[in-house]
Amino acid sequence: MADNARSLIARVLVAGGELSQAIDRGIMPEMMPDALSKEAWAFILDFNQKYAAVPSMELFEEKFPNLFLDHAKEPALYYSDKVIEQYVRNTAAKLLLSSAKPILADPLGGLAALRSAVNALALEANPSTDVDLSQNMMDRITSYMRLKEVKGVDGLPTPWKSLNEATGGWHPEDFCVVGARPGAGKSWMLVILAEYLWNLGFKPLFITKEMSTEQIGRRFDAVHYKLPYKEFRAGLLPDALEQKYLEQLSAPPDKSPMIVVGQEVMTVSGLRAKIEQYQPDIVFLDGLYLMQDEKGGESQWMRMTNISRACKETAQIYKIPIIATTQLNRAGEVGRGRTSDDITLAAIGYSDAIGQDADVVLGIIRTKDMALCNELRIKPLKVREAAMDEIVLEWDLHGMRFTDRTPSLEDFSIDSEDESLDF
Repeated sequence: MADNARSLIARVLVAGGELSQAIDRGIMPEMMPDALSKEAWAFILDFNQKYAAVPSMELFEEKFPNLFLDHAKEPALYYSDKVIEQYVRNTAAKLLLSSAKPILADPLGGLAALRSAVNALALEANPSTDVDLSQNMMDRITSYMRLKEVKGVDGLPTPWKSLNEATGGWHPEDFCVVGARPGAGKSWMLVILAEYLWNLGFKPLFITKEMSTEQIGRRFDAVHYKLPYKEFRAGLLPDALEQKYLEQLSAPPDKSPMIVVGQEVMTVSGLRAKIEQYQPDIVFLDGLYLMQDEKGGESQWMRMTNISRACKETAQIYKIPIIATTQLNRAGEVGRGRTSDDITLAAIGYSDAIGQDADVVLGIIRTKDMALCNELRIKPLKVREAAMDEIVLEWDLHGMRFTDRTPSLEDFSIDSEDESLDF
């Protein structure tokens, strides 16, 4: 039988960055099954607290020469869950045995004591972060002043002020979904967002399921170098623009590369492997609905539910935002008497779970009339912390202009002498 506690120790020593997963899961020395494992885990935690690192394998083997470790192939989170399961199993068994006599002697009192012990065990297995609001005033002041300094945008920003105002940017653990009817511009949207963050010095990971890496690379160049896409796609750039493009592309890059991964990423486990490989600041997943369900859901609805939940868990585990695209069903169409006001979360195709799991859901609307006017609209279908009006963008694929046409919150300032502000 595998010793999951020692496998966890081995995994953390080899993949030091995964220690945070075990810490977040609440793995404490007392959860280890034997004295030597308890001492070893305490040593790792103490070392990490003092030096913000994991001890080397050489140092660990010197400290614990009699603790034999096997190769651990699974992530630390897997072994953490197994350690907790075994700890709960053993502790619960001891509780039941020790509670038998007290319950026989005093049924109600013994049952109350057992219930209290079981509740405490449940908190150990699923640790929570409790905050006493009467004690953290200074923390809240610091938080507000930080928000004031960054004008409310405390996550990774987008190119559009109105979207930043509504969402505060993309935050760690955010799972955000962009939905649209076919051909409305959702892949372009992700390329523009990724290129913008790349220009700011962040490291995006772009997973493409709908298009080839060559097509995504071409769109990235069009956005970055301001190339008229129709002419660029046909190889018909004006001579001066073509020469400038080739010269810029031949120059050594002055930023870290935007990692574009092809269609070989078929599952969420594959996505996690790429995250561990490249350590990105944000993930863009173009084609959520084309991922494969590793749990083998019997229906399309169940498959998408499993994939959506796994993506949200991935954002939480790696503490990075994941921005994914999916399809809107026919309820997401505008025209023939339907307006954008008629579009709701029900327009998200394949599964209601996407709307439930996502922190932000944005619908993209681009009718033929909008295309003629170089316009695209973003309809907020879900934003956890804000009431968000429709966003209107300039959407010019010839001049590569994607500007915000939506009035800013700063245009609607609150009068500081307004009596309605009295608390």
